[in-house]
Amino acid sequence: MMFSISRFRHFSLLSILALLLAIQSTTASATNAERPHILVVLQDDLGYYDVGFNGNKNYDYVTANISRMANEGIVLDAHYTHYWCSPTRRALLTGRLPIHQGEQLSDYDSDDIDLRWSLISDKLSSVGYRCTWWGKGHIGYKSMAHLPSQRGFAQFSGFLDGSQSYTANERWHGETPDTNTTYSTDKFGNAALVELDRHRPKTPMFMFLAWQAVHEPYDAVPGWHGKDVYQGMLWKVDGYMGAIRSVLEKKQMWERTVVVYTSDNGGTVAGNNFPLRSEKCTNFEGGIRVAAFVSGGMVPNSLRGTRSGLRVHIADWYPTFCSLAGVSPADDPPIKPLPVDPQHPSRDIYQGNRSWPGVDGLDVWSVLTHGASMEHAPTVAAEVFNAQRMLVVSAEVVLWGPWKLLLAPTGDSYSGPLFHTGWQSRNGTWMFPPDMNQSCGDGVKPCLFNIYEDLNETVDLSRQHTDIVDLLWKELNNSVATYFHSRTPPSMLGPCNNDCANKHWKRLDVAWVDDHGPVCGVPGCLIPQPPKVDPVSKQCVFLNHTGLNGALVSGQDASIVQVMDRDECCGLCRDNPQCVSADLHPGILPGADPRDPLYCHLKTCAPEDCKITGQPNSVACTPFRVLHHLQHMSIEATTSIP
Repeated sequence: MMFSISRFRHFSLLSILALLLAIQSTTASATNAERPHILVVLQDDLGYYDVGFNGNKNYDYVTANISRMANEGIVLDAHYTHYWCSPTRRALLTGRLPIHQGEQLSDYDSDDIDLRWSLISDKLSSVGYRCTWWGKGHIGYKSMAHLPSQRGFAQFSGFLDGSQSYTANERWHGETPDTNTTYSTDKFGNAALVELDRHRPKTPMFMFLAWQAVHEPYDAVPGWHGKDVYQGMLWKVDGYMGAIRSVLEKKQMWERTVVVYTSDNGGTVAGNNFPLRSEKCTNFEGGIRVAAFVSGGMVPNSLRGTRSGLRVHIADWYPTFCSLAGVSPADDPPIKPLPVDPQHPSRDIYQGNRSWPGVDGLDVWSVLTHGASMEHAPTVAAEVFNAQRMLVVSAEVVLWGPWKLLLAPTGDSYSGPLFHTGWQSRNGTWMFPPDMNQSCGDGVKPCLFNIYEDLNETVDLSRQHTDIVDLLWKELNNSVATYFHSRTPPSMLGPCNNDCANKHWKRLDVAWVDDHGPVCGVPGCLIPQPPKVDPVSKQCVFLNHTGLNGALVSGQDASIVQVMDRDECCGLCRDNPQCVSADLHPGILPGADPRDPLYCHLKTCAPEDCKITGQPNSVACTPFRVLHHLQHMSIEATTSIP
């Protein structure tokens, strides 16, 4: 077929662009029609046994909708997270194991996710997904750039901290404070339903529903008339889970939906992790193996109503979702990290700010949907389910096939109260049988369990299998040597000014609480906050009853000045080049009334050289700038004033 060039001259540039956009739009729509909707539900502090789908008949009623989803999907019997909140959430969003983003809990203004990384929302939104986040955050929000609204989420409504009242007024909506006090499950559940009702089915959806329940405090649940508040909290969530499914089915979205439901860690306080050992904040199975399932219309018919022993880590969902959406999960640095050198474990393999760890997780969808059984789990778990041949759950735990090496019950990042390390019965009662090994791992002598044969972690096999202990311990040490915490370049954070940020948030909502939001890159705060100067009282050493009682000694009193307090006295000495120490007491002369005005005697001698008998009300101070002159002072022999 022949085309005349002259015929194309009648097309304007605008017409050609419109044609290209139409072709691109048609292609994108065709691709979007093949992309599944993804719903991630994160329950907070849910016990392994606190759901009907894990055999607890007492919870059938309060988890009826949740258990229906589980029983029509694949229950995950070996789904792992970190032993507490923030590292788990960061692993889900970044695809990195906790050792590669930090095992610490996030604060409001901490930088715990490097801004050079792509969140799962960044990946999915780049191929047409509408991403929304409802509920708990707790991943660190040092700058405005850390907020979900700037990380690929079209909508965010929730709270930034780890724990608060269910009717607290310290919440966030988009990029502004939100002091709405609606019971949190109702607030986030209704927001999710409104979003679903408005959503266009042909547009792929990623919804992250991070419930506050069932984390403490156990506030009264609206509409619940039972005695057990913990069960009421689940009942409230379960109602919304049923409503969400109904909307998805009504809009014919359910058959193209993948639902991943999981807890962020093991249960605690009112939670029950039967038959697993221990609870949240520990490295035993009760702290890190959680209630979880995958469901939705995307699960093959042949696998609905099954259970899988495939070992899955929450970081695996990042590359799994990317694969389902048809986008690369790679999030690599421009320069590869250096290899670990066992002879120099402290070497910075990331070379300052030049590199970072890539995604650790691996796409598990094909393995899950081919029905990996418990019999195949050792091979799958060691070689397939994770980017690493062995799964490093924390800096103290590594899993490989049936083996679990545990260095300590809790990690270095945890410094709270000692949690139960025993076992719970079906009714939640704690048991500590004397014939079972109740202490395990002290950082020096690790424990080794075969968790396929001894899921309860009752028998330490470290003495019988020293070769496996050595192998796993070496692997764990090498992995911990790759530890990484965010090194976001300052230019990406923006100017950091805490005082200005507080004023900004206060202007938007007078009820807002200081220090509960981003401090960098805040609108109107273009000047960095000046470094804080320690108060004068922290620039001197203060000593009680030192003998500098105000008696005049020739050549040693440089000046006598009436002052208001010890800070002023210290400041005068600090700023006077001749002053070595200062004596503060009521009155000019010894024996004055304690109610007399305070006088500061600036001295040219050190306290131990003045050789003057003390009086009860005297206080001496020495500025840090002259401490190097005090060669013979015994700090242990003095008493610091409060």
